[in-house]
Amino acid sequence: MIVSGDLEVARNALPQLLRARQFSKAEAVADLLLQTNSADVATQFELGLIRLAAGRFPEASAPFEARLLLYPPPPLPFPRWRGQVLSGKQMLVVAEPALNAGLVFGDFIPALVSDGAIVTYLCHPTNVAAAKELGANVIAMSGEVEFPDPHYWVPEGSIPGMVGRGSAALSAWARQWPA
Repeated sequence: MIVSGDLEVARNALPQLLRARQFSKAEAVADLLLQTNSADVATQFELGLIRLAAGRFPEASAPFEARLLLYPPPPLPFPRWRGQVLSGKQMLVVAEPALNAGLVFGDFIPALVSDGAIVTYLCHPTNVAAAKELGANVIAMSGEVEFPDPHYWVPEGSIPGMVGRGSAALSAWARQWPA
């Protein structure tokens, strides 16, 4: 029988196991926590981080999306991109400040551009200069901003799952959570 104190110890062990690259142990702990409470979005998110860190990108996508329940994106009146064809479409990529990821997710914007999207990237002001190399229109996320009405929008952390690949930089970032 698992008691609540054991669950708290297990939950606190996840970041240490992740940083120590003990991915199989971390995943086993996350699975145990989710068996106890399958609706635990924090553990779902951490399971996504564990799989990202291990380079298991396709398996990481679904649990990593739980972050949107922990750190909700701004309400936008545009349809969210769910994999629709992008050729000739306006796409708004919205940075997720809670992830503190720099341009780790911005690195996936060129994939959207190569699919024919006209991308506007709304990012942290400190990332604007570097983000201009990504092939998108870049706008600092500061105060009131104006951008063309997009056909779709997507939180930046969702792009790897949508394009079906990850990167070494993404794995390294996940191993350092929280930064």
